[in-house]
Amino acid sequence: FPSHDNGNGDAVNSCGIRSRNVTIPKGATILSARLYFVAANSLAGTGIDVLISAENNNAPAAFSTYADFMGRTRSTTNYRWRFDTAWVAGTQYLTGDLSAVISERVADAGWASGDNLVLLVEEFGSTYNSYRTAAALDHLT
Repeated sequence: FPSHDNGNGDAVNSCGIRSRNVTIPKGATILSARLYFVAANSLAGTGIDVLISAENNNAPAAFSTYADFMGRTRSTTNYRWRFDTAWVAGTQYLTGDLSAVISERVADAGWASGDNLVLLVEEFGSTYNSYRTAAALDHLT
């Protein structure tokens, strides 16, 4: 999760993940859903605490700026992911079950199979200046 300055000199960790053409039928029962992150490098540090929510939008656009990221409407349902372990480059790290977050989106009156889905992973009380960096799928080696 990249670290950035929130304008007050504080480091904040967050990222957005946009999946296109998600073929989950409207109202489908989601039994299990998890994200996995592959560590881009080895990083230690104290506690990382993030909140994962979905964008409450049936046609979310690609991200353009940090302000665009912050301006998106979040789902009511979210998942808090806390971990204290160091990350080792190339190792996969799984979130807990995000099915409630995904279920809220696909239950939306405007949802249709094939819509885009955005998940927002945001800093939520992490220890100051502690972060982890995940590799984008197209940059894995």
